[in-house]
Amino acid sequence: MTQDQSSNSPGREWEYLRFRLRRFGLCLIGMTVCLLLYYLGFFGTYNGPLNPKNIGKFLDAYGVDKGYIAYFFIGLTIVLLIWNWILNTFNLFRGKKLTCQVVEDDCYCQAKIVKKRQVKKVNGRTGIEYVCSKGHTATLAHFHPVKKGPWSYCLCLAMALISGLCIYWI
Repeated sequence: MTQDQSSNSPGREWEYLRFRLRRFGLCLIGMTVCLLLYYLGFFGTYNGPLNPKNIGKFLDAYGVDKGYIAYFFIGLTIVLLIWNWILNTFNLFRGKKLTCQVVEDDCYCQAKIVKKRQVKKVNGRTGIEYVCSKGHTATLAHFHPVKKGPWSYCLCLAMALISGLCIYWI
């Protein structure tokens, strides 16, 4: 048995210590952020610039009323719903997140490809050609879209609820 495979390996102890120190550092950062927000009045118990009453006075001074806040949250909900459609459309037009579709040994190549514009010799028109890192050329490629995860849907639901409360509040 080598020293790396041994349960008494010093590498494992340092790895555990590094893991614990990283977690401790993240806890300290989180505590610092919470204390800053507390003393800025974000939680409403301390009088500071982020106190909800002070935020309300500030927004009222600039003429922001409940309708504007409702419109803001409705717009934010719409953005949260369609952000991946916009990103996927942008990536598709730029030729990003594409893989090769050439069948090789009864399976797809799946290598990353580069989108190139080629002038065809037959008719002189410009066409799109995809070249993968293994050298395959094809006229079609497989697109891998960005998909939303469960946290994104939870955030959309929360924003929809806040928007509904804002509309009801008006």
